[in-house]
Amino acid sequence: SIIDPSRFPRKALHYLLERTHDLPALQILALETRPEYISQKIIEEITNLTRVPIIDVTIGFETQDDHIREVVLKKSIYRKKFESSVKLLGELGVRMTCYILLKPAPKMTEQEGIQEAIATIEYLSELSQKYGVDLVIYLNPMYAAEGAPLVDEFVKHHYKPVRIQSVLEVVLHAFSLNVPVYTGLWTESNAKIGGDYTAHIDYQPEIREIIKQYNKTQDATLLHPYLGDAKK
Repeated sequence: SIIDPSRFPRKALHYLLERTHDLPALQILALETRPEYISQKIIEEITNLTRVPIIDVTIGFETQDDHIREVVLKKSIYRKKFESSVKLLGELGVRMTCYILLKPAPKMTEQEGIQEAIATIEYLSELSQKYGVDLVIYLNPMYAAEGAPLVDEFVKHHYKPVRIQSVLEVVLHAFSLNVPVYTGLWTESNAKIGGDYTAHIDYQPEIREIIKQYNKTQDATLLHPYLGDAKK
């Protein structure tokens, strides 16, 4: 967390904020953090030290399911604190970006994973509307990473990575809610063999390519030819 002084010294943060004055084309300053470090004091401090038009707070929220988020993923992000932080962001005019995991739990079926991601987007959308916060979603398909603590659970429960068609279905739902969504489609070579969407026999690389284009443009007309694939 860049606004946790025990991890990132204030002096270093102030230096970086002041250097943004040398970047006149910079439009968005994204600060990745956790809800417990967000305060009116630090946000106002950041705003006063930079002229960037949009301040964005990015949070790895992952899922609206409290059990999965707190117990399975061990994120320790609690709903009450998260919601109070979103309220504060609305009062201060700060944008929020949230990471969401698609099919995050080892026991999830494909459909359960889709429905959970959709429920999370709907929850975040309603919350951001309630408090007047601009919302952006970063959707990340879950994959089994070599050496990760969850890998044993994935193996135990015969977890199958999400299909690329399901990724498209969730993207389309976010679009229907008028929520900008960007999808992480890279495992950075950390996935176990067979540990991501490319392992499926019906994998369609053209869908991956079109989602990459959507990331750049947010142009939903690119997705229309693949509507049928998203429902298969």
